[in-house]
Amino acid sequence: MKLINKKDLPTTQRINLFSMIYENLDNEMINSFLISLGNPYKEIADQKKNPEIERNSLNEILMEILKNRNIISNYSKKNNRVYHSN
Repeated sequence: MKLINKKDLPTTQRINLFSMIYENLDNEMINSFLISLGNPYKEIADQKKNPEIERNSLNEILMEILKNRNIISNYSKKNNRVYHSN
């Protein structure tokens, strides 16, 4: 957990590490990780926000994990926005 929250590591490395260990984390830890990534990822932890996240293979993996854990409800292919079910 300390390593994925280490701010001096590049975001891509942190997301890669996260994708390897997320099964061992609870949703509170995942939200803490998202917040540590900064904008726009930290906005995912806020149920009132629908941030736009760049579409790339790494973010696709991250969004699938977040959907499977019910942290988000959808990642729109149309506008790259993250949506929550309220």
